Amino acid sequence: MPTLKQLEEQGTALAQKQLELVHTDERSWTEKQAEFDKIGTDLTAVLDQHKALKGVESIEAYLAGTAEEQGVKQGDEDRRSRKTIGQQMVDSDQWKSITGQKGSRFTSGAIEVKDVTVTDPVNPGVMQTTMQPGVVDIRFRRLTVRQLLAQGAMDNPAISYLVETAVTNAADAVERGALKPESALTLDTVTESAKKIATTLTTEDEILDDLSFARSYIDGRLGTFVELKEEDELLNGSGVGAHLTGLLNRAGLAAAVPLGVDTRPDALYKQINAIQTTAFLMPDGIVINPADWLEIKLAKDGNGQYYGGGPFVAGVGDVLWGLPVAVTPAIAAGTALVGAFQSAAQVLQRKGLTVEATNTNEDDFVNNRVTFRAEERLALAVYRPGAFGTVTGL
Repeated sequence: MPTLKQLEEQGTALAQKQLELVHTDERSWTEKQAEFDKIGTDLTAVLDQHKALKGVESIEAYLAGTAEEQGVKQGDEDRRSRKTIGQQMVDSDQWKSITGQKGSRFTSGAIEVKDVTVTDPVNPGVMQTTMQPGVVDIRFRRLTVRQLLAQGAMDNPAISYLVETAVTNAADAVERGALKPESALTLDTVTESAKKIATTLTTEDEILDDLSFARSYIDGRLGTFVELKEEDELLNGSGVGAHLTGLLNRAGLAAAVPLGVDTRPDALYKQINAIQTTAFLMPDGIVINPADWLEIKLAKDGNGQYYGGGPFVAGVGDVLWGLPVAVTPAIAAGTALVGAFQSAAQVLQRKGLTVEATNTNEDDFVNNRVTFRAEERLALAVYRPGAFGTVTGL
């Protein structure tokens, strides 16, 4: 059985072969159609085999980790890792304490969620968010920018690291005893400060008596609002004041690839190839606006057949050229971002999502209201900006 790496190499070779067939062959498209479809069938088979093998390895790793951490206690009833933020909130001692204080003034203790990204064993290749024991948040949701990026933590308010701003590769063949050519790296020290994303929501204090509503209120509102802003900051943050410096505003990105006369998939592949050959890192993700992804997904050939398989073909999520695609309105329509997210950048969590509740905010107490506050602190480190580049004009 081939390894994952071998299957990935086969898939890349087949995709490249399709692209070369489209652009370099002298025959008409009608003459090339059968060969193109045959390569596509082989590529689908390789991707299916890759998915199956990766799924087996992910499940084995997941079960091994679970067994080690829990002492092989299968069926353990304490499955806190399967609870959402809202469920953990209403199950906490702080919640039980404030529900007993209804009618008096109170402020709950903070409940914190520290995010760590792991592979979802049910959907290999798709990332999900979870955490260490405590308050756990698992979101079965579409791929996001946060999930594409490597995850980490920081203990201090700021972190410094080195960024390659220029590379001179002077390596060459030399005669014995001859002077060796000198290569050079230009490194800059970059300091990233943790930034805070926060929001508050106020509701009537009857929520304290309705656990189901409280849970859904916290899950569907507080956490979601913070995550939506986080997504925007990771992409578009200006770096001014309290804002992160988002991926799209980093200095030293790879040159943008305009759509020009290319198809959208072709232009995206050109940026994949450009990053691979200039930054020497293989891109592992694409971020695209829903409107642009719709055009790619609905593209058809001259016979009215979908290039992407159509609506009735079982798929493995949003994938293009073998790379996972994060479809989000946080990136402007007409622009897509290609990058080596896992190896060239990292989200550093200073403080996980923290939820607190109080009825002492403004006139909440006299109006029988409760105000919830959710906030987190994080930084974005980009170790090699040249491993990210945009495609414009989509």
